[in-house]
Amino acid sequence: MLRQASSPIWSREADPPENLAPPQSSASLLAFGKGIIVFSSRRVVSGFSEATGRLIWRAGRGAIPVYAGGIFAYSSSDGSVHGVNPLTGVTRWSFTFPPSTRHPSGEFSHILWSTGTTFLISRAFREKAQDVIGETNSYGELSATGKLDWTAPLSGYAMTPIIAGPYAIQAFIPHMDSFVYSLRLGAHGGFSSNLGQADEINDVQPPLAILSGGARYGTEPQDRVLTFEIHAADLRSGKVDWKYLYAPDYNENYARFYTKNLKDLCTGECGWRSIGIEGNAVYVAVYGVRVYRYGLSLGNSQHPLLVSEDGRYIGGPYHGAIYVARGDGIWMIRPREHSIESMRIAQSSSSFSAIAIIGKTAYVGFADGLLRGVDVDDGHTVLDAKTCPATRISVSSTRVYAVCALAKNHWRVVAFSRR
Repeated sequence: MLRQASSPIWSREADPPENLAPPQSSASLLAFGKGIIVFSSRRVVSGFSEATGRLIWRAGRGAIPVYAGGIFAYSSSDGSVHGVNPLTGVTRWSFTFPPSTRHPSGEFSHILWSTGTTFLISRAFREKAQDVIGETNSYGELSATGKLDWTAPLSGYAMTPIIAGPYAIQAFIPHMDSFVYSLRLGAHGGFSSNLGQADEINDVQPPLAILSGGARYGTEPQDRVLTFEIHAADLRSGKVDWKYLYAPDYNENYARFYTKNLKDLCTGECGWRSIGIEGNAVYVAVYGVRVYRYGLSLGNSQHPLLVSEDGRYIGGPYHGAIYVARGDGIWMIRPREHSIESMRIAQSSSSFSAIAIIGKTAYVGFADGLLRGVDVDDGHTVLDAKTCPATRISVSSTRVYAVCALAKNHWRVVAFSRR
């Protein structure tokens, strides 16, 4: 039974991120706190009532708003970071890194993330000629009062960090490789250890981080794609606790598929894949087409379970399930001990555009503007709406937001009730 009205509560014009952050960072477009939602609108960072969409305050020009410790902070177009009162938008403090010796006269942007109580911050050089963000050359942590607790000279393109207890696990891409570092949070924090080279941060269970990728073996396309490494490194020292190499025992179905499909797709090292870990299950999505499940143990000669081969992998694992977009909608696929269960959670012939999974509810957007929320336990619909095509879906405690890129410089935020 439909439990939510399908009409939007309110709608507001929004600005695109304006290249103030590299795409790898997944920098924030919306921030929530104290019943206020903050985003850049008409070139100014603005606070709106979550309940009504009414404009509460306008601060300054910038983007990447973040909420932590009772403060909204944002990256200003003047190259600094401003912290503002959440209810009034009045500036409480401003912060700028000292001048860079590498780019003394360059223009910088700051990328922000929240730890819940403080702000992680990196400064990246802005390549004016290309209008893109270049490499980070400074990294640190700001308190909610704007005080710099520590700084570290880490270089590369900063990915979105994972916060786990007193640690932030941060990946940087200096050139073509990705290196992962452990950073200790707090007033006496800073660089902790180098966790080594990896393609993905899969899980963090302090004091260990589980990382994957890095291995390239064999000469056949299937060898270079499905052979990989998973290792656990100590957040305090960087020491490798355990390491597994996955080199599966291929059968004829593998050979036929990869010989036919991947030789045309493979260039260079060949091996685009996404690896997700949940419990003792390792899921590998190859080119977004086929999804396999391994056991988290020695991988040599494992014969992985083929979980899905029809559709586009879009998310998971989450509570034992992965999510796949097919021609007739979005499917939730859950491997069991002796079977694989499939349930279509959102029906649509339109192409998939965005997904957000919060608790036991999956919110899915489609290119035709359909926005649907589904309880993944029993499949019943909790939100069924028609809006603009969502490129992102954000969820607060009371609202579901469809963020639509209607044109290059014309974005829109549309709010729906969660209840």
